[in-house]
Amino acid sequence: MLFPYTYVPHDIEKMQVYIDFIFKEVWCKAPTSEFGIELFEDNPDLKGIVEYLWSYELAGKPIKGAEFFLNGLNKIFIEFKELEPPDIDQFKTWYESNNNIEKCCGNDTNITPIRYDQLKVNFEKLTKELEGFFKNLYAHNFLTLQIIKDQIGTVSDHYLKFVQQNDEDICPFCGIMPMDGQFDPTRDAYDHYLPKSKYPFNSINFKNLPPACNTCNSKNKGAKDPINVNGATRKAFYPFTHAQYKLEFEITFSPTNWNEYKPGEITISVGPAHYANEIGTWFDIYNIEERYKALMCKRNVGKYWITQVQSWVSRGGKAEEYFVELADIESNYPYADFNFLKKPFLEACYKSGIFT
Repeated sequence: MLFPYTYVPHDIEKMQVYIDFIFKEVWCKAPTSEFGIELFEDNPDLKGIVEYLWSYELAGKPIKGAEFFLNGLNKIFIEFKELEPPDIDQFKTWYESNNNIEKCCGNDTNITPIRYDQLKVNFEKLTKELEGFFKNLYAHNFLTLQIIKDQIGTVSDHYLKFVQQNDEDICPFCGIMPMDGQFDPTRDAYDHYLPKSKYPFNSINFKNLPPACNTCNSKNKGAKDPINVNGATRKAFYPFTHAQYKLEFEITFSPTNWNEYKPGEITISVGPAHYANEIGTWFDIYNIEERYKALMCKRNVGKYWITQVQSWVSRGGKAEEYFVELADIESNYPYADFNFLKKPFLEACYKSGIFT
């Protein structure tokens, strides 16, 4: 990830608070209680939502988009009712782990995130119910219910406030594609960073929902797991870290034909070494190396950069002077015009002798 987002608080986080309450105060207490509206007494806002939705259900007029929510509450409660105290304690640990996105990304050994494929080994029926509930929880036909919007606001409002504060206008996962900003009529999608197809409990946790461009989100990452590959855990960039950093790119380039050079003639190294594991994960899940090499081979990107320097030199300028100016621009605007790549790429071209 080229740079971290700043996390922006919003009322939409209340939905995760509601889920926390449901998990801890309803499901985990199932073995010693009976399912009913009184279980929600300590959270009046959530109780109001459940009562409202139930009233339509009981009247034979179920609200579209809410059936899964009410059915899931009850079905998961029934499954939790059969659990032994040690199982309840284990589920509490898994729940806390899966919602500590920062520690998951840091591969912290003090937490134990759980995936559906692991969970179903011993809790097959419960896993099926949890999947149905949490995979649909983020669905727009649920979040756009008026009773929900009245309590938590809307995803669109969250996005607007988010991009007002995070205004680089470029996808931080690639630095290639522009992001819809506050003045655009549309918005980009939120990525379930820990995929909702793989991890229970965090599908509505906005610390697991960074906005991403469609090329990163759908075409490259998809359901790839940033913290686990083939059963082995790994570090990944946490999208909302407080620690600022700047990645260092070094490019080597030995083309056989300047007019028809290919991606295979370009080598990319990225530091600092402190982030080597996170960088490796980033390259893997977003296909970064292949995409950057392709960018540098495009006629109107990398090849155009070369013609800019050639034009400068043909007008009597020195290549060294061009690079001094470019370094200053890159320092202030690293993500404009792909400067974070443009600078090391053109330096590699210079070392290969094209401008001398």
